Amino acid sequence: MARRNFFSFCAGICVFLLVSVAHAQLPQVASGVSYLASSQSVDGTWSNGSSMVDATAATVTALDTLKLLNESAGTPYANGLSWLQGQAPPSVAYTAERIRALGLGTGSLDSLLAALDQLKGAWGGGAGYETDILDTAIVLQTLRSTSYADATITGNALAYLTANQNPDGKLPR
Repeated sequence: MARRNFFSFCAGICVFLLVSVAHAQLPQVASGVSYLASSQSVDGTWSNGSSMVDATAATVTALDTLKLLNESAGTPYANGLSWLQGQAPPSVAYTAERIRALGLGTGSLDSLLAALDQLKGAWGGGAGYETDILDTAIVLQTLRSTSYADATITGNALAYLTANQNPDGKLPR
């Protein structure tokens, strides 16, 4: 009986240590999180102030990073989200990234769907812009994150991406 209790105690300690190590951050990760927090602007963005497009892209990327590192309960994340919620980005790609970063649902997709080139089944920089691979791929990521269900639209966009691949399978730059 004592041997069984000792084994149970040792197994419990091992599980505790494994869980503790799995949830601990490497010093480099903690340093990166600290850097993100210290480099955030007062308005909640991560930007050098050069343009709204840059501010949106940098803020979405920083928010994605913090979320990935389970740092979404902190003040930097909340401030970045707050800033992003107040924006209406001018381009399709940044509108899509905003929707995805904020975790908005399918009801928020109207502006993206309105910018779809129905003939090509793809998106460009905005309504009236030429379609391109990057904008289409970003919108597809957002459609997936919102569980968008129209397989015709997503299928046509995937066909557009496939049709525009280079012979080696890579997408052109």
